[in-house]
Amino acid sequence: MIRFENVTQRYRGTPQPALDGVDFEVERGEFVFLVGASGSGKSSCLSLITREITPSDGRVLVLGRDTRTLSDRRTPYFRRNIGTVYQDFRLLEKKTVSQNIAYALRVIGRSRAFIKQSVPEVLERVGLDGKGKRLPSELSGGERQRVAIARAIVNGPQVVLADEPTGNLDPTTSVEIMRLLEQINADGTTVVMATHEAGFVDKMRRRVIELRDGRLVRDEVGGAYGDTSALATLRPEVVRGASAQEAFTAATELRRDVEEGRVEPVTSVHPLPEQKSEPAPVAPISPIPVEVEEVGMADRLGIAGSDDEVGPTS
Repeated sequence: MIRFENVTQRYRGTPQPALDGVDFEVERGEFVFLVGASGSGKSSCLSLITREITPSDGRVLVLGRDTRTLSDRRTPYFRRNIGTVYQDFRLLEKKTVSQNIAYALRVIGRSRAFIKQSVPEVLERVGLDGKGKRLPSELSGGERQRVAIARAIVNGPQVVLADEPTGNLDPTTSVEIMRLLEQINADGTTVVMATHEAGFVDKMRRRVIELRDGRLVRDEVGGAYGDTSALATLRPEVVRGASAQEAFTAATELRRDVEEGRVEPVTSVHPLPEQKSEPAPVAPISPIPVEVEEVGMADRLGIAGSDDEVGPTS
């Protein structure tokens, strides 16, 4: 269905190719993750599949067509079999949900009857039944991505390409979107997804194609994400003296409250009841002869050693 044959992709003004001798094939009905650090070549692969660009060297065959020999006039017809989902949704903000989906059908010449039937069906499929009249601005991020997915699949494409579809979503919503893509794949649609979401890749265990600096370094069925060292991680910053600063701030605020009369000052402290107790007997300490010249300055001042150390008691 999709085949890359020794594909190299160069861009003007960049000495290193975006893709360098890449070979792989995606069969009908597969779910494939494209993984790798930013700049590894994932987006170039998706652009080659949709014929936004053509390879500098090698061949890309999609649905039996060589994209280099495909004419510009035939490209829109070729793309009708490919649905694309983007990280930033790319919705028409002044059109309703239903109008966004209908527009994708109208530009490829679908009839009014087909559009009237298909739009409600696909909205129900993606869990947006009853929200067709809302504008994108009235939707959550997850709902906006569902609209984008509905627009991508409404024409029944053979392939769905997803470019970081969960990149702008919270973890719970991301899980819902991944389940939706998984269901689309279970219905027979080939899904190719570029992602940095190591958790989903590790959990789903589908085929993984890993790119590094434009080269294919791994093609594994049932694979995990692999090397996550290039992924950004967030760690809390350790601020030295933070506790002391907080205490100083609290004391300053308390003094201000007292001066402004918001808090009554403490004028007296009730002493605890006096408890009489016999002092514990102390064993006499025998003097230890020490030459003063052999004792360092720290020993003479009584500040040497750890606070936990205890001297002889007998």
